[in-house]
Amino acid sequence: MDIDGDGDLDLVLLSLQGLRVMENVMPRRHFARVRLRATSTEPLALNAMVKLSAGGVTQQEYVRITDGFMTQVPREMHFGLGDAAKVDRIIVRWPGGAVREYLDLPADRLIEISEDDPAPRVSELPRWPSETRPRARPSFSFDTAWPALAGGEAPLAKKGMPAVINVWSPSCAPCREELPRLASLAKSWAGRVQFAGVSAESKDLAAVRAAVESFGVGYPQFVANDAFLRSFFGGGDAILPSTFVFDADGRLRQVFHRAITDAELAALLGSFSDEGVSAADLESRGSSLITNGEYEAAVEVLRRAVTAGPRSATACHALGVALAALAESVEAGAAPTQDPAEVARRRNAALPHREESIAVLRRAVELDPEFAMAQYNLGVALQRAGRHEAAIEALQASIRISPGSYDALYTLGMAAGAVKQNALAADCFDKAIAIAPRRAEAWVGKGLLLRQIGRVADARAAFEKALEVDPGNEEAKVLIEGLK
Repeated sequence: MDIDGDGDLDLVLLSLQGLRVMENVMPRRHFARVRLRATSTEPLALNAMVKLSAGGVTQQEYVRITDGFMTQVPREMHFGLGDAAKVDRIIVRWPGGAVREYLDLPADRLIEISEDDPAPRVSELPRWPSETRPRARPSFSFDTAWPALAGGEAPLAKKGMPAVINVWSPSCAPCREELPRLASLAKSWAGRVQFAGVSAESKDLAAVRAAVESFGVGYPQFVANDAFLRSFFGGGDAILPSTFVFDADGRLRQVFHRAITDAELAALLGSFSDEGVSAADLESRGSSLITNGEYEAAVEVLRRAVTAGPRSATACHALGVALAALAESVEAGAAPTQDPAEVARRRNAALPHREESIAVLRRAVELDPEFAMAQYNLGVALQRAGRHEAAIEALQASIRISPGSYDALYTLGMAAGAVKQNALAADCFDKAIAIAPRRAEAWVGKGLLLRQIGRVADARAAFEKALEVDPGNEEAKVLIEGLK
């Protein structure tokens, strides 16, 4: 299911270990979402068959609400279209036997088809408002320091070795039964696995120390604070007992919201040593770090992904995106500045990351010349480096593969305008506006181009249109003021 309305499928899993929501953070591609409504038969259109053709590929799906034992799937059908920017044909075989055909529909939309209506209804996906969207739990970091029972603060574990983090309380009966087993396991895995305890009891530390001593627990102990509870439990009270098992890279591998046995923990820890390095797994981990804004960590993980899969265009692309984001972060700094010397220092510090980003993205498009998103991000990186001619080439390749990309058209317009290719720039801005007339960037870009060629009145009209669709657009306000 698509929990956030961004066009890709996420996963919601309810098990004895609790409810988990896993968001899809892979690079976006085109899609079509199809919803059927039967009128003469079953209203849910159960068992209706849909054939969808796009980009020379035909897919088939049928309406259902379950798929396997104790599962539920959305009634809407999701079709991944890759780089295809439109749907060529949809054929629906309704439960009553009638067959209908629908042609030339847009991609990246919800397409609602009613059995008695010849024209499908096409709309944007409903998005989860940003102010109501739950925040993802912060990724576990070996560098984060937490209050230690002995005083001061320290990390729960050190990087490079798996970690078992047990959350407990002296008043919790299952915790008291579990602690001696964990103490024994910690001794048997010494030197190979790190153990740490976190007491949810923060007021009676004397009772916590007494329990640690009586059960012979020799591994480090910490005290949960509000930040810890938010990070590990999403806020509120801790679930006791709970044990979080992380691998050597800090990835959460399993959570036990109950007392665990020696055998299951030993089996889980033992499995880590048998695992090979998966480029896809490292790529997924790196993409999650990019989403969380942890660009340095993402670069480190994605370098390993590229080493494990040197011919993976997607791994190279993800590393290039991470390096570009790191360059932007370094150049922006911790706070805005107008000091020329500081601006130059930040730009110089960001330059190696930007250059490496361009090189890695070039490798991605060499491996897969039809990878539209890699061509686009290469164009963006070249544009930000001031290499406008090279950016134009990459962006034109991206648009050739995926003609309906607003972002690629807008960026190409800006690159073309920078080298006075005015006709190309104007065409790009007009096409971008036609695709998304309620987005302000292309209106601003068009205004800049019109100002550049001396059409000041038309430039003002474009800037005013940008403000009409986005009243808070500060760039448009400044540009209008500059025309006076």
